[in-house]
Amino acid sequence: MVLIIHTTKSKARAISDIFYYMGIISYPVTPTEALTEISGMYRAVLISDPEKLPDVSGYTEKLRAYNTQIPIFAISDAK
Repeated sequence: MVLIIHTTKSKARAISDIFYYMGIISYPVTPTEALTEISGMYRAVLISDPEKLPDVSGYTEKLRAYNTQIPIFAISDAK
């Protein structure tokens, strides 16, 4: 299962719906919800628009502190 993180729940749900259409199970959350939701049942984390987070590197470090085995990916418009 993939944990989808976005600053707005509706956009996280939209991305989760895209994954559902492709047959991939995912769960949409906001950044604050993700810190309590992350567990070993997730095989990957996808952060959408990471530039909207105040401190991306600090946030990913917090996610890593909960589980170091989960790969973290990001979708960004930044170049």
